Amino acid sequence: MALFSRDDRTFNLELARSGSTVVEEMHVAGSGPHRTDHGDDATALAAFRRRVLELVGEGWKLSLPDGDLARPIARDPELEAKIVDAGDDARPGLLAVYADWLSERGDPCGDLASLRARKELATDPALAAAVQQLELRREVDLFGLLTQLENHREGARPVWRDGWIDGYDIATSQGTLASFALLAPMARFVRALVFRHSHSPGVRSAIALWPQRAQITSLVVPHTGYAQELLDVLPGLRSLTMPVSTTVRGHAGVSRLVLELGDVRRGRLTGTWPAVTEVVLRYRGVGAAPKPIDLIDDAALPGRPEIILTTSRD
Repeated sequence: MALFSRDDRTFNLELARSGSTVVEEMHVAGSGPHRTDHGDDATALAAFRRRVLELVGEGWKLSLPDGDLARPIARDPELEAKIVDAGDDARPGLLAVYADWLSERGDPCGDLASLRARKELATDPALAAAVQQLELRREVDLFGLLTQLENHREGARPVWRDGWIDGYDIATSQGTLASFALLAPMARFVRALVFRHSHSPGVRSAIALWPQRAQITSLVVPHTGYAQELLDVLPGLRSLTMPVSTTVRGHAGVSRLVLELGDVRRGRLTGTWPAVTEVVLRYRGVGAAPKPIDLIDDAALPGRPEIILTTSRD
């Protein structure tokens, strides 16, 4: 089931797929459910996705995502869980095993992961061409509906590692685009989110509704507003970069804090950070760097972590 809404919040639209039937219903000012029967499940799924793109093109926003928007051809939840929990040393090997497993079952995600993992290790024009051709030929199976949206490359730039999308640099304010990016089959192991601008309510909602949000371990936010709303929905967070003046309550799991000082001398770290073992203060201003004691309250860091001050004129 996928739920859509208009900007004026007057209309809601729900699409549900059951077997080979697509059900469309407008909850307000509608005439009741409209059912379309298709010959088989695959045809119904294709029709469902086409209708989703039509709705987005008509100005509807995705309020509640559905797994059918980007359902992978194959998946093994048990092995995926092992990959998510694995350390950096074991992760590449498990990802390679999983890529082979997917390829054996006809999922092009396995083929692309293998090609991209090889491409990371060597500059080879033939590999680059093979990656490009596969991504164009099987884009829906690899990226869901993401590539069908305008400005998707600028709005959510993928960061690749070990053959898979490991993170996103997010510049969009569109929650629908963010949802499609997170639901992409090649994004099933995403661990890092980097915001280049302030994040909108729609994007925050997309993250909060993403079923795999607990696997996010790294977050970068450049602005002080609404950071706590992101921290509250990312229980697995371990590394956080933010301006020192950000007002938050803290996070129970973050172990590494990177505080951006810029040219700002005012503001102190707030909240409670019981798991923090390292704090990096990045000063990018002019003149003498401020003293850490002026920026951090003892109560905020009960574990007495190591504090590292770096300076830059960039």
